[in-house]
Amino acid sequence: MHKWLKWMILRYNKSILAMATVLERELVNLQKIRMACLSHQTSIRVPQLLGYVRHSETGRIIGFLREWVPGDRLKNIDISMTTARRRQSWASQIRETVDKLHAIEVIWGDVKVSNVIVDTEDNAMLIDFGGGFTEGWVHKELADTLEGDEQGIKNIMDFLGVKEEEAPSSGLM
Repeated sequence: MHKWLKWMILRYNKSILAMATVLERELVNLQKIRMACLSHQTSIRVPQLLGYVRHSETGRIIGFLREWVPGDRLKNIDISMTTARRRQSWASQIRETVDKLHAIEVIWGDVKVSNVIVDTEDNAMLIDFGGGFTEGWVHKELADTLEGDEQGIKNIMDFLGVKEEEAPSSGLM
């Protein structure tokens, strides 16, 4: 076998393993959120897990179906044309949601404005619980930690032009 082909196969296998780990983490976190919402009769602003996609032959979970949230990603919203009141509301909702996640031992992970959906009712919903980091939002060494989530939240607050004090914590941590 050619050296480059071995390298491609190795790279492909590592990529598949990384995707499986991300999927596994996403599913575990969505299941924790679902169970917390059912058992604590609480609401957490994330799309709900609706079901699993299984391989037809092996039965292994290869994906999932989650609630569709119509709206727009926060990164696509013109913040300069958005009122301070709306930005403060989104900041408060994001802070409250992250506090609730941390209370049930879920780390958001890849905290960034691309992973916030503002729905058609003007509520901020968090997505993507598979972990990781994005340069400029969370430092690599803080990826998938409480500290990383806090760093990402600070950066989202900066993006929104809101100070953390203006977006009060729910005190759930």
